[in-house]
Amino acid sequence: DIGRKDTVAMNLASEIIERMRSEKFDTIVTTFDNIDTKVPGTVPAKSRNWAANVASLLGNGARGRVDVTNNADGRAGLARIDVTMTWVDRGDTLNMNTSVYVSKMGS
Repeated sequence: DIGRKDTVAMNLASEIIERMRSEKFDTIVTTFDNIDTKVPGTVPAKSRNWAANVASLLGNGARGRVDVTNNADGRAGLARIDVTMTWVDRGDTLNMNTSVYVSKMGS
């Protein structure tokens, strides 16, 4: 069901974003940038359950990608997190993009 998978994809994107927000700002880029659930070596140990959930909840062909840009918009202490969830539904490949900014406390 398309609506259900949209909801699952949004929840999975929110889950990885919250995991990043719980980390020290200075480690977000080095730990989470360039995660791709289709490339297991890019998924840090603390995010392996999330990666497994992407596959199990969104099905075959599902993928979660995370890109983190430090000094976003030219501002020190600001990072942009882009999460792209991809899955196949009824033969169509669907993507959901979510972007948020996080700032270093005191910046």
